[in-house]
Amino acid sequence: MRGAVTELEKLLAEQTRTPGPDSRATLATRSQVAFAHASPAPGDRGCADELRNVLADQQRVLGSKDTDTLFTRYLLGYLRVMSGDVDGGMSELKKVLKDQRRRLGVRDVRTLHTRQLLAELRMSQDDTAGLEEVLLELIEDQRKALLRNSEQALLTRHNLAVVRMRRGDTVKAAAELEEVLADFTRGFGADHRETLAVRRNLAVTYSELGDKVGALAELELAMNYASRVLSPDDRDFKSTRDLLDHHWHRAYWQVMDEYEREHGSNEYFLSQMRGIISSRYFRNEAGGMAGLWESLLRERTAPMDAQSALSIRRIAACWRALGGHPADAVMELEQVLDGCVEALGSEHLLTRFARRNLVFWRARTGRA
Repeated sequence: MRGAVTELEKLLAEQTRTPGPDSRATLATRSQVAFAHASPAPGDRGCADELRNVLADQQRVLGSKDTDTLFTRYLLGYLRVMSGDVDGGMSELKKVLKDQRRRLGVRDVRTLHTRQLLAELRMSQDDTAGLEEVLLELIEDQRKALLRNSEQALLTRHNLAVVRMRRGDTVKAAAELEEVLADFTRGFGADHRETLAVRRNLAVTYSELGDKVGALAELELAMNYASRVLSPDDRDFKSTRDLLDHHWHRAYWQVMDEYEREHGSNEYFLSQMRGIISSRYFRNEAGGMAGLWESLLRERTAPMDAQSALSIRRIAACWRALGGHPADAVMELEQVLDGCVEALGSEHLLTRFARRNLVFWRARTGRA
């Protein structure tokens, strides 16, 4: 980064001599240099003085609605946001966007970038009212102006899925996140920072829909990738680790609900089960958890309907995979999926869980 700034500073010195300080090219380079010196210091609200000086010169020489002037105004708005003045920065960026729409059009790359940033800032403030429509319109314009799977377009698709997840449309959000994850992985790699973010959000949707062990598997994989490319003090590394810890706990204790439904009157037995689950949790015994789920089938005192039996078999198979036996799990999940399709239909939520789990573990065994 420092080397790139040094090169820009050399270029600026040459341009200041020829073609001169008021040329468009010189002013544009000054803007880049000023931003480079300002941007490394988030929280410092006095860091953008030189960029303001550049803006004043651009407005004098080029006019307030010139494309380069608009870009410097965008950079100043962005810096206000980064310094902590989110409301003030958003206010400036909205004014920039209004002028960009008029001067450049709604599908110009810089206009699209400003629209995307404003949408992301609204998300950061949990201002989601009407945001789905804004993002859908942005996606449509990005598809016309950019490649469908450009990073910018994928980011917007990811944001739309997150907004839907926050507003409670979890089924649709999960389906969209699956598509975005596949596209990010193909285009940018499984260990790309944004790919990891998509996988984390996908895991959350799985958990909210009821597939806690499926969520855990996704987060284990995300943690594996994060450990390869991120340092332990990285924000995204910590986020992945904390989410994984949380979902380990949720997935382990899910089985207790089933035991309480089956043996609710036997407090002594349930107390023993709590001790067993706690012990397995602290020792990370995924194989032992598979055994606990399987015992629910063996020890059942009353007949079990097909859906309940298939659900328990699915979860037990996923725990087997997490315990180091993915090939065995794949064979069981194939049978579970066939049973779900026959008993519940191809679009039932449990069928979709089984299909998704099967695809996931097949990929881990190289059978995708």
